[in-house]
Amino acid sequence: MLSEAVNDLRYSFRLLRRNPGYTAVAILTMALGIGATTTLFSVAYGVLLKPLPWADSDRIMRVVETRDSHQARLPGTMTNGTYLSWRDQAATLDAIGGYAVGTNSMTASRNGGDEPIRLRVAADDAIGIRVFRARPLRGRLFTDAEVQLPA
Repeated sequence: MLSEAVNDLRYSFRLLRRNPGYTAVAILTMALGIGATTTLFSVAYGVLLKPLPWADSDRIMRVVETRDSHQARLPGTMTNGTYLSWRDQAATLDAIGGYAVGTNSMTASRNGGDEPIRLRVAADDAIGIRVFRARPLRGRLFTDAEVQLPA
């Protein structure tokens, strides 16, 4: 059986050597197919399968508010009243934290001059930081006494 496989391989290499145009098209087609498959799997793994870099990331979710199955004017958001109500009455969740994303500008010395840099920042409440189990590189987190909850 092994000798038959070796004979088949020799025969196929002889045929490919005899038809260089066909050989080039076949190799190019296989290379493109393998490359496309590798790229698609890498993207799917990075977006869908790879776990998030937080502790217990499979237990963290994003909650949004809908009314009568309609999204808010700003999709993916919720009102402050709803957030405070859910946070104070969370019976089945460990914690609910809130955040807001925005941009800020700062200047940095580059090449001898001050150039403005636009930064994407997130304002997070103290509970949200605990949800992600974040630890500061310097300093400390807010204590419960320092957290001023809106009335």
